Amino acid sequence: MLNGVELGQAIARAIELKIASGAIKSKSEIALHFGIKTPSIYDWISKGSISKEKLPELWRYFSDVVGPDHWGLGDWPSGLMGTPSSCAEARADPPPSVLSHKHKILLDLFDGLTEAQQNETIRNLKTTKQLNDSIIEELTQRRKRA
Repeated sequence: MLNGVELGQAIARAIELKIASGAIKSKSEIALHFGIKTPSIYDWISKGSISKEKLPELWRYFSDVVGPDHWGLGDWPSGLMGTPSSCAEARADPPPSVLSHKHKILLDLFDGLTEAQQNETIRNLKTTKQLNDSIIEELTQRRKRA
């Protein structure tokens, strides 16, 4: 099984593939699935560290885009794919309180926009997120060099 930097790279690639497949749109969705905050996803990638309890769900979550060899496993651990975890169960039937107050405000505001304004807002948010991701990546690289 991969660990450290190699695990971080594998997680980053799996995220890219999952987003490219259209199954998710952002790292925020992954964080929501795992019940963590989005910056923790960046830690997974940069440090290659994830709690051992979350590994089976990580493998399960990305199994639609990568196989066991991607994680340095010969095969899936026995029973892994047939046993839903609490994360998967929570995702299947999320409680109504999953959206924060800020999320609800944003959705309400977004719904009040014209389609053209919504598209422009999405483009602007994507650009801002890409800029933030670049800054985080640059800071991570600087930290590694220090």
